[in-house]
Amino acid sequence: RQLDILSSRYAETLNRMPWPVILVDGEEKVQVWNTAAQRLFGVGAGAAVGVSVERLPIEASLRKAFLLRCRAVLSTGKAQKFRTGKLANNSTMFDVEFAPLRCGEGCTDGVLVIFGHSQPAERGEPGTRSGKGSAAANRKTGAGNSENGWRGPGNR
Repeated sequence: RQLDILSSRYAETLNRMPWPVILVDGEEKVQVWNTAAQRLFGVGAGAAVGVSVERLPIEASLRKAFLLRCRAVLSTGKAQKFRTGKLANNSTMFDVEFAPLRCGEGCTDGVLVIFGHSQPAERGEPGTRSGKGSAAANRKTGAGNSENGWRGPGNR
């Protein structure tokens, strides 16, 4: 019973996160597709949860990149990251983080995928929001953190 309560709390927390979050198990099937992921992709949880990543109803090239990174994390246990703007006709650039989920014996038995908005200031690109120098300098000084416009994973 306590395990069910804890699992329910985790699921509820993931569902309320403002960033799209997807949890993929060791068999490459989606186990969590939160509300933000539903909004971003225009695909309800009922059409995604339990589905193999290979068959997700999302744009084909994104699905392929998603699958390759999930497989890499599952096989190596190392995090992966990529940037994309090919999300549900959305022109916003996203940094997508793939983090390994570990079982009790240290093996990787799942992947947590989080989509965060990319910001030019984080990458030292023209048109930075802060206008206060390079991305490296911003990281050292804390510019770009949650109090200065941080918008999800990928902000280092």
